[in-house]
Amino acid sequence: MKNILVMLIVAVAVLWSGAAMAQKKPNTAELVQFEKLGGKILYVGKSYDLDGWLLIGRDGEVRSMIYTTAMGAMLKGQMFSPGGKNITKTQLQIYRQKMGGSQGAVKMDATTDKDAVPKAEQFYAAVEKANWVRVGVPDAPYIYMFINTGCEHCQSLFRTLKGSVDKGMLQLRILPAGEQEENRDSGAAMLSVEDPGAAWLDYMDGKKGSLHKTLIKGDALEKIKANGKLAKEWKLPQYPFTIYRKVSDGTLMTIVGQPENPMLLMSDLIKNP
Repeated sequence: MKNILVMLIVAVAVLWSGAAMAQKKPNTAELVQFEKLGGKILYVGKSYDLDGWLLIGRDGEVRSMIYTTAMGAMLKGQMFSPGGKNITKTQLQIYRQKMGGSQGAVKMDATTDKDAVPKAEQFYAAVEKANWVRVGVPDAPYIYMFINTGCEHCQSLFRTLKGSVDKGMLQLRILPAGEQEENRDSGAAMLSVEDPGAAWLDYMDGKKGSLHKTLIKGDALEKIKANGKLAKEWKLPQYPFTIYRKVSDGTLMTIVGQPENPMLLMSDLIKNP
């Protein structure tokens, strides 16, 4: 299967069945003229069956929000949920947080109307709270990787990225999962050991004791189970599965399998001067 590198807002249609996504920008005369004058139109997701679009001026400031229907009708203004929550306000907050340069998940709490938050952002927030281990320096740009420890493609991806990790250019946040006994136990050991990256390398090189089940601590087995449940709930197609936020514009990206060009991945994580 050919590896896929796509924006998660597009991949959502594959990963989450039934999530209809807009296929193209509105093309009314007003908006065509807006783009000709240097403006940008950014998709922010579907809420209550309406696709939301931000109109960004040449100065980078938000000019307005518009919503389009499946039949192409356009509405301009703010949207409120049936319960009175301001959907547009939440969408603007998400946009501004992403553009702030942080790779973190958007902030959501019990008062957030989930219909205002794209499915991709909801998944990313769940991943951020899941059970992962860090490989690399804490202040480096990071990506999240779902893996099986015994998966050859997962191991190959780790070896491919290790040079960037060692140089302090990249941080890996690894979420081990697996139902087979060896993957389950070695993954739980990875969540338990002090240096998971080194232990996994030794494991790949045949030193199975580096991730032996006797190293498992606390509730690590339950954490492995939770990671697998998360992957199933969101219908991840295969391992490795990688997700990260571009530093430049906040776009969520995924890699299914191994990237055809790892340099493209690294370019997404370089901050613009």
